[in-house]
Amino acid sequence: MIDQDEIIRIVAQEYGLLLDKNDPILAFLAVHDTLSEARRKELAADIRRITGEYQERAKGMAETIVGDAVQKIAAEGASLQNEMRRLRQQQPTDTRRLIGTIKLASGIVSAALIIAAFTMAFF
Repeated sequence: MIDQDEIIRIVAQEYGLLLDKNDPILAFLAVHDTLSEARRKELAADIRRITGEYQERAKGMAETIVGDAVQKIAAEGASLQNEMRRLRQQQPTDTRRLIGTIKLASGIVSAALIIAAFTMAFF
């Protein structure tokens, strides 16, 4: 609240009215200031409560979103590890097949060379 002397000075300066310290207008202003301060405190408490509620909701939503993302990342990581493990297990089999195919091909080529050599030697 503005000091009573300051209010008396402002009213005298602005409106040319001289108020007494016991003027009912000053009493009304004191009551008004008291009620305004009480309402301001109530509103501040309401704002703190509402802000707290929204913070809790936002925190819950963030935890849900992050939790879901972590679960998806973990599932993708596990899937990737399983696929890599499968490929590692499959690689020796593929390598053995390739070596077998190369041996077969080299055997066929060797046989063809021997046949060609005999054919050229006898004809």
